[in-house]
Amino acid sequence: GEYTPAVRHLVAAGQYAKASRILVKNHQYWARRSDYPTYAQLVDSIPETIHEKHPYLLLRKADALDVLDRKAQALRLAGSARMCRCTAQATRSIEARLGTAPLVAITSP
Repeated sequence: GEYTPAVRHLVAAGQYAKASRILVKNHQYWARRSDYPTYAQLVDSIPETIHEKHPYLLLRKADALDVLDRKAQALRLAGSARMCRCTAQATRSIEARLGTAPLVAITSP
């Protein structure tokens, strides 16, 4: 299917959670086309408050930014995603691929 128009339609309708799920579940759609800029733009069209509920969205965008040679931004996103325990292993994998030391998550004592 054509996911880009679907995601744009959902974002325009304010259905951010559905758009996020499509982006996470079908990220390979954009990767197969080497359309990383569009993927990053679609993620950016979703409010940051939604990103917090979909940490894998941040990791997928970090992957796209890495391919686009925007490593500093990729690392910041990976660090944000690390805040969620469910993404810790995936975050370490991205950080290792980027050749950096793991980022330290800021947690409450």
